[in-house]
Amino acid sequence: MKRIKAGKKTEAIRKNPYKLATIVLFIVVVFLLASPHIQNKLNEKTNIQNFVDDLIENKVIFVYSSGCSACHVQIEIFGSDWNRYVDSGLTLDCADQSSEICMNIRATPSWVINNGTDYIIVGEGVKGNE
Repeated sequence: MKRIKAGKKTEAIRKNPYKLATIVLFIVVVFLLASPHIQNKLNEKTNIQNFVDDLIENKVIFVYSSGCSACHVQIEIFGSDWNRYVDSGLTLDCADQSSEICMNIRATPSWVINNGTDYIIVGEGVKGNE
């Protein structure tokens, strides 16, 4: 019975090969349209990993407030690398603690480095993979 169905399908394709060609063409077009999007997502992930690596390597402190919506946007940009950044000890939640750094910033999120004698604000606002 399966042989008869396969034979009917083969016969139908031989009578009208345009159906199969249309399906194959559709699949190829979808693949070609999706490929750049998939590649961009992979590149974006790599850029974010490099971004977090650079922050940790340069000992840049991420100063934020857990109640700050812009801070949450930044944390979402970090994605799964956020936990790695927190584990590095270079994040400071000013909602939970007061410190010299928290008292001297104007807005969260902020980016601060310690030059050995003082804390320097090197950026404010949401940063992505620019």
